[in-house]
Amino acid sequence: MMNEGEAKGIERRLDLIANLLTTLVARKGGEAPPSVTDRILVLQDAGLKPAEIAAVIGKSTNYVSGILSQKRKALRKGERDAG
Repeated sequence: MMNEGEAKGIERRLDLIANLLTTLVARKGGEAPPSVTDRILVLQDAGLKPAEIAAVIGKSTNYVSGILSQKRKALRKGERDAG
């Protein structure tokens, strides 16, 4: 049976792997590493919730929620301007 410490260690490693994968997925060609915002959006598109995204990228849930809120507002504004 796995104890709590072992489970936390596995969780940390999985978060690291997810973080590295989002960095690779969001990177295009030889461009610079993706921004934190780009990584947040990739993880959201993958179906993660703000708290899960925060754990993966090492930011607070409030930070992640704020970025997502800004992006939704910008999207709505763009739709209003286009319509």
